[in-house]
Amino acid sequence: MMHDLQVIKSEEHNNNVKAAYNSSLKSCKNDIVIFVHQDVLLHDSFFTHLDHALDLLSDCPWAVLGVAGKTAKGTLSANVIDRGIPLVTKDFKPTEVQTLDELILIVNKTLTPALSFDENIPHHHLFGADLCLQAKRLGKKSYVIDAQCSHNSSLKSLPPCYHKSEAYIRLKWSDYLPIHATCSTIDREGIYT
Repeated sequence: MMHDLQVIKSEEHNNNVKAAYNSSLKSCKNDIVIFVHQDVLLHDSFFTHLDHALDLLSDCPWAVLGVAGKTAKGTLSANVIDRGIPLVTKDFKPTEVQTLDELILIVNKTLTPALSFDENIPHHHLFGADLCLQAKRLGKKSYVIDAQCSHNSSLKSLPPCYHKSEAYIRLKWSDYLPIHATCSTIDREGIYT
């Protein structure tokens, strides 16, 4: 399928990725907006697989899609090659998740026009989890889909600033605890990786 893509590059919000994403979300003319980390490579088959996933989810009230996330029970669902290591769920199909990793977030603007990135989250962590929890509060769902990519992250362990993001999310979403983020589980007591 041919895609009418609009590429938006934002340089005015270099210290707040959430502000940059919100600016792009508002200015994008398309109904489906794809946010991709700078260290992600989309495979040649990405858009073919995305089209297939959209067909499979055509009757579902989805708000956010991604390639890695965790279910409400804490089970990882993923289809990504992370630093050369495949993280792929067997017998892959779209899987409803509680949260998604930020490496790729696909937002459905038609079903969730009220959705936006929380610019107050400290640092650059857990805004994907926050977005999925916003969608859940609006009665919409988030899914991991079969649209593989490669992630070349240099992050090998959680940095200290992650815990500031985690504390913010714990307080904001206290009624939704535990929250199973891709890198950790957040509960009332703290964080468990």
